[in-house]
Amino acid sequence: MKPKSLILTVVWAASLAGVYVLAKGQGVEAGKAEGLKLAQVSGVGSGGGVRPPGAKGTGAGGGAGVNAATAGKSVKEIMAKVKGMLRNGGMMNMSGAMKAMTLLGEIRDEDLQEAIKMAEETTEPQQKMMLFMSLLSRWAESDAPAAMKYAEEKLANQGPMMQMGKMGIVSTWAEKDPDAVWAWYKKQEAEGAGGGGGMFGGGKMALMGIFGSMAGRDLDSAFKKYGELETAEERNMALMGITQSAYDDASRKRVMEEIDKIKDGDERKQARQSLVGQWAMMEPEKAASYVEGLPVADRADIAQSVGSMMMMNDPKKGAEFILKNSDSSQPGQKYSTVIASWAHQDANAAGEWLGKQPQGPELDGARSIFATTVAGKDPESAMEWAKTITEENQRQAAVTGVYGTWKKKDAAAADAALARSGMPAQKVEEIRKGAGMGPTPTERPVPVEVK
Repeated sequence: MKPKSLILTVVWAASLAGVYVLAKGQGVEAGKAEGLKLAQVSGVGSGGGVRPPGAKGTGAGGGAGVNAATAGKSVKEIMAKVKGMLRNGGMMNMSGAMKAMTLLGEIRDEDLQEAIKMAEETTEPQQKMMLFMSLLSRWAESDAPAAMKYAEEKLANQGPMMQMGKMGIVSTWAEKDPDAVWAWYKKQEAEGAGGGGGMFGGGKMALMGIFGSMAGRDLDSAFKKYGELETAEERNMALMGITQSAYDDASRKRVMEEIDKIKDGDERKQARQSLVGQWAMMEPEKAASYVEGLPVADRADIAQSVGSMMMMNDPKKGAEFILKNSDSSQPGQKYSTVIASWAHQDANAAGEWLGKQPQGPELDGARSIFATTVAGKDPESAMEWAKTITEENQRQAAVTGVYGTWKKKDAAAADAALARSGMPAQKVEEIRKGAGMGPTPTERPVPVEVK
């Protein structure tokens, strides 16, 4: 059995990046989904990297990372160190997330409830989700029903926060008592308490944790229960969980053999992408070699999944892999995929990379995503990027979105920047008055998941 910290880290990483696999089948444009609402930009700082080519000025200085030594063992010290490790893109880095999960595992059983109370006080959304996922998983080791009751009561109506907490619980619960957790899930569905979809799959996201642990115990049993699921959404979540159980060559081979037996072509394809994407988190060089050995026609979709996972450890290498192996008929999509992942980890490096690409209309989607991502920390740079978008409607949407974010912090500066945006005077006035703004790039409704 894999170490608990590794299980949770894989589930966490799959939740943030692996959901791309599900989105691919839904036709969601990379980055333009509700996931961007949740990911808070950290460390957007000075330097030309965050600005488009030719733009002047500098942004505000970014924060330095925290050196998280493992010396202190009190619950307060451990929680402080973990939060430091999760800043500046640490949550999107496989190695950093693994270290954080491992450190949380050092909290003593008698201090667990104190740690959970400290997690309640955390304000940064993704940090809070990871903390709840790990700590509630720990609680489930001794009393899974009590941990689940807490999640359903204390985290009610908090969407992804509750779903991630529940997934940590069921991951542990399924290891200890798979029949009990399966009965819980079926009861939830029968009572309509599972919740809807959204970026994190609603209540059905619990299936990822359930099937991940279930497959680690008994792969045949996991695939048998997979066959009992009624909807494509449930089956895809289950398959993502099953693929997380494949953490070495032998288990990966076994899972791939079972995937090859799946009759539905789309589900089989998505499961294969999920498996290779998870492989890329553990052994990126091997996974990349596997993908590059596939026929060119079969490479594009799986390459974006693998590349997104590679970017969690090495953004530059992952970006190069995506560009090299993407579908040449959709040049804009590869840039959007890269920036949707990279900008949240290191906006300066992502902006510098984007500025070095051929500056054509195929970058419009990536420019829009980048502008939206950095708007909260460096609105001046975000506006410069929004202005470089060539397609008129997309440029207007990006400028409007940046303006809306900037105005909340500094209305005078936002108004001055909008006046210099190059938009027609009538449109500038409409935006200022809030007329015709429409949804911003991060607010557009999307089917299920984010790439």
